[in-house]
Amino acid sequence: MNSQTSNSPGRSRLLPSLALLAAVLWLGAAPAPAQTVLVTPLHAFDSPGDGSNPHAALLLGPNSALFGTTFNGGTTNNSIQDGVVFRINPAGSGHTILHAFTNGLADGAHPFAGLLWATDGSLYGTSYEGGTNGNVFRINADGTGFALVHSFAGTDGSAPRAPLIQGPDGALYGTAYGGPGSAGVVFKLNLDGSGFQVLHAFTNTPDGNAPFGGLMLGPDGALYGTTVSGGTNGFGTIYRIQTDGNNSQILHSFAGGSDGQSPMAALCQASDGLLYGTTSAGGTNGVGTVFLLTTNGSGFKVMHTFQGQAGNDGGTAVGSLVQAWGNEIYGTTGSGGTNNAGTIFRFAPGGGGYQVAYSFSGGNDGSDPLAGLVPGAASGGSGVLYGTTQNGGAHAQGTVYAVVVNPPLSITPVVGQSGTNPPLVFWPAWAVNYQLQSTTNLSAGNWAPATNGALLMGFQATNAGPAGFYRLVAP
Repeated sequence: MNSQTSNSPGRSRLLPSLALLAAVLWLGAAPAPAQTVLVTPLHAFDSPGDGSNPHAALLLGPNSALFGTTFNGGTTNNSIQDGVVFRINPAGSGHTILHAFTNGLADGAHPFAGLLWATDGSLYGTSYEGGTNGNVFRINADGTGFALVHSFAGTDGSAPRAPLIQGPDGALYGTAYGGPGSAGVVFKLNLDGSGFQVLHAFTNTPDGNAPFGGLMLGPDGALYGTTVSGGTNGFGTIYRIQTDGNNSQILHSFAGGSDGQSPMAALCQASDGLLYGTTSAGGTNGVGTVFLLTTNGSGFKVMHTFQGQAGNDGGTAVGSLVQAWGNEIYGTTGSGGTNNAGTIFRFAPGGGGYQVAYSFSGGNDGSDPLAGLVPGAASGGSGVLYGTTQNGGAHAQGTVYAVVVNPPLSITPVVGQSGTNPPLVFWPAWAVNYQLQSTTNLSAGNWAPATNGALLMGFQATNAGPAGFYRLVAP
């Protein structure tokens, strides 16, 4: 008999006993649970010679490979540990260093941000240090052709921490510290480095200071972003600016109280048209918030206040949010959770159904995920997202990990010597908290917990009486 699998969230999984010849798949509506999440480490960084302490989100390239950066590590020379650009396959194989930074004038050091796959087929990124005040660089997907596109002079910006985005005009847009007012800039340049322009120089009050987070290009063609500090109250802002630098507008100035303070991540616009983001501090418990607002700045609302380790829900969210499978919005926290090693959380558009999907252990799965998640492939109701942790893993230097959402679940029977033998039923170890239920009559229902056996990583049915059906129900 074939194992029966249902991939849809909220569905039960059913297996008939071996006394029945017909395979039946039960699709009855048990109360819809949240989707299951399975986290698997794909790579443990081990520098020197590898890379270590990734701060940035991954990029899923059109060639299906994952690309990323590490803040440290990268060569076998212990005195040169200035970070790398790397590539890895979605299954975790083929980890390759494309470039190891050396802190040279023609190079850079300590890439804080992730990468952009531009329309010319090259990867673009920024280095927080190196050169005079940090750089914008370009590299091919095979590691060849590394070149500096722009070196910051300080007066035009410095120490870029955020990833670049590409506008519909083909130009690159980004943020950096420094600039004319020493409070940060929004900048623009062409792929070949020409046409560099400071679109906006922050002045601390009232527009903000230190645009740590990256930019988001809205469907209205405007750029949206956040600053860590400054604004009317000194606790950071949310701003909008046109791609030509005009019509700069402050959408929200954080008060530093229950609304949070110090947003460090880019904004996310979800399918409902609202903007979603996080603060790294503030809120009722001082460890940050999740908020939403409209694109004109109205309707600002704190939808979740982190409790930190005390509440096991996490804190210090600095990675960007992303909308993924099941329309849910996913994010990470760099601290808190059950083991104070960070969490993965999710919620529905509008802010409902907030849930901690996973708490990092600080062991092989990693700890301190500073980066947001990037969606990968999806099939049959299951999907995968990818992320990095700054620390933890097998070598305590960070990880690349996969998050499988609603992984396929099967109930597998072991066939006895005869149809009257009681079946032995197994299911995956990650579903150990699922409840096995049984009934002898599908039409009548009457599902009840199966108690006539031993729950291990499966169920040993001991009743050899009437034909029975079994299903797993998510907790």
